[in-house]
Amino acid sequence: MDIRGRSFTFPEGYTVIRSGETGDTNKLVFALAQDKDTLMQEALMYYGEGFNRKEKLYILSIGNVDIIRGTGIDSIQLYLDGVLQKTAGATIIDNQDYNASICYNRDILLTFDDGTTAKLSELIAPAKETIRSLSKVMGEMYFAKQIVDYIAFSIYYNNH
Repeated sequence: MDIRGRSFTFPEGYTVIRSGETGDTNKLVFALAQDKDTLMQEALMYYGEGFNRKEKLYILSIGNVDIIRGTGIDSIQLYLDGVLQKTAGATIIDNQDYNASICYNRDILLTFDDGTTAKLSELIAPAKETIRSLSKVMGEMYFAKQIVDYIAFSIYYNNH
C-alpha cells in the first residue's frame, strides 16, 4: 500500500491536510484542522483505476456532523456526535425559480432525529471562510517568494 500525505500549517494553529492511500481500495482525504480539532474533512474511498473508478464511499465531516453516501446506501446516512440518526432526512432547498441557475442558490436542509435542523451552508460556512483566508495567505506567500527569488537571481547574476 502506498501512503502519501502533505500538511501545511498556518498561523493561528490552522492546518490543511491532504492525504491518499492506494491499493485494493483507494482513499483520498482533504481536511482543515485548527490545533487538534478537525473543522472539516472530506474522504473519498473507491476501487479501480483511471476511468474505471467506482465510488464506494464519500464522507463529509463538519464538526460533530458526518454525512455519508455510498454505493451500497440507498440515500445518505447522517451521524451526529458519532450516533447514526435513524430518522434523519435531507431536503434540497432551491431558492430560485425553474429557469434560474441551480449552482448558486441551492442548499441542503438536514433534519436530525430530535427534529432540529441545520443548513449545510451554515455548517460549512466557518470552514469555508477559513479556507478562503488561508488561500489568500498562500497567494501572498507565492507572490512574496517570486519577488525574493527575482532579487536573489539578480544579485547572483550581477555578481558573477
